[in-house]
Amino acid sequence: MNFNKALGFTLLIAIFFLSCSTDDGSSDNESVIYQEGNITITLKNIDDDRCPTNINCVWAGNAEVKMTITNEDETMDFGLNTAGFINNELNFPTSASIFDLHIELIALQPLPEEGVPLSLEDYTVSIQVN
Repeated sequence: MNFNKALGFTLLIAIFFLSCSTDDGSSDNESVIYQEGNITITLKNIDDDRCPTNINCVWAGNAEVKMTITNEDETMDFGLNTAGFINNELNFPTSASIFDLHIELIALQPLPEEGVPLSLEDYTVSIQVN
């Protein structure tokens, strides 16, 4: 696998959800959001506790994007957050270094609205991988 580290390989990904069929005919809502060589990053779930756009909140809240990264026969679950720093401390990591890759959450859209439920298929996730 060749990543051009000097130029900083950047990839912004909009997720398009497809229903993945398993051998037993069931469906998982998982999407491959990055694939390069033997590396695959799959979206698993989003825990969105951000303040709805039509509500006044004390803080903006946080959403955690839960993913799995696979490198040949190694698999690791990880999560990236929207909140990042609170009181000058990184309480909710927005990036991770796994398998010699730096993965950063750039954006998660849309913001929630009070009374409007969002399913996994409603979200667009942007990540940067270098």
